[in-house]
Amino acid sequence: MPRKTKMTAGDAAALPSIPEGLISQSVSSPMSACGPGALRRWPDAAPVNPRPRRPKQSVRRLAARALFAVLLSIVLPSAWSADFFVAPGGSDTGPGTIAKPFRTIQKCATIAPSGATCYLRAGTYAETVTPNSGITITAYDDEVVTIDGTERVSGWVPFSGRIYKASVSLPGDDTNQLFVGREMMTEARWPNGDDLFRPNWAVAQQGTTPATLVDSRLPAANWVGAKMRIWSGEDPWSPLTGTVTSSATGSLALSLDAATNPPYFVPQPGGYYFVFGSLAALDTEREWHHDSAAGMLYFWAPDGVDPNTLDVRAKRRTLAFDLSGRSEVTLRNIRLFACTITTDFASRNVTLDGIAASYVSHYSRLPDNPSNPGNGAWHYTDKSGIVLRGSATHWAGEIATRS
Repeated sequence: MPRKTKMTAGDAAALPSIPEGLISQSVSSPMSACGPGALRRWPDAAPVNPRPRRPKQSVRRLAARALFAVLLSIVLPSAWSADFFVAPGGSDTGPGTIAKPFRTIQKCATIAPSGATCYLRAGTYAETVTPNSGITITAYDDEVVTIDGTERVSGWVPFSGRIYKASVSLPGDDTNQLFVGREMMTEARWPNGDDLFRPNWAVAQQGTTPATLVDSRLPAANWVGAKMRIWSGEDPWSPLTGTVTSSATGSLALSLDAATNPPYFVPQPGGYYFVFGSLAALDTEREWHHDSAAGMLYFWAPDGVDPNTLDVRAKRRTLAFDLSGRSEVTLRNIRLFACTITTDFASRNVTLDGIAASYVSHYSRLPDNPSNPGNGAWHYTDKSGIVLRGSATHWAGEIATRS
């Protein structure tokens, strides 16, 4: 065996020196081995590793990096960008880029991190969105974007005369609305009238009490189950609603939805009322009635035409955006049709800017308010319109019509 020899200080001094830059380059990250930080051979230095190079390994590394980059572009779309895009013709399996946008706002609102923006391309979206906190949802480049709470009704068949019917399931409450295009139709009523703000009232006659309404002009029909809206009393700041429990010629027995507050609002002779919520009231064009038990919608279309030739739409969603418990959310330059926005007391720093809304909420009954009996008018104060609660809520440029 060769004998080990100890190196002296003089021997070490005689060795060739290694440039300082070469030592610093040799500790570069392996990920940059083919880049600016790669190990270079200096002309006056001996190789650090004299072993032969293995070019196949470098090729494998390059191929692995390329594959990794492709996988990142698929699995983590737009991961390094704060901008995402949505379009009606997009796909929720896509990357959410401007070239390959998402299909739904909810997809973007779920994947977008705090500080990100969801840009909406022009078109109509039919959904209720519950977004992450800290994001902005806005129309892209001032394009026209609409969130629609309705869906088209089809499959109409003749029922009686010019009245058609279609099988459709709608909520069994009083939020239903029917539209032809963007124009609201009227829930069938007597006496006829299609102006919600200036109703065509009937007048109660002598003999009317809180339990019975008397009017000799009532059409002869079975009104049991129909609804009534009553504006009656010495100072009726709040209307009343009720349900017809029995009917006879010229009179209706009723059960009120809320307690009366005599003498201010109470059914009495000379009070105003109309009857709705009954197929018996459907007797003219533009009127509709929905039988929730049978899941059947009845409609007399404008001018008596076949409703299959029209864009007939029924309200299916109450909310466009639910911001309950959300913070630092901005909605900008978005139109709402037949739907609205809500927040709650946990919402913080919500900004609504340039929201153009129409038919944001609709109710036809006034049930009693448990916390304030006899004041049914207060029942929907926290549910109708665009509801802004919480702290530091900002709004600018909204337009609400036919609300």
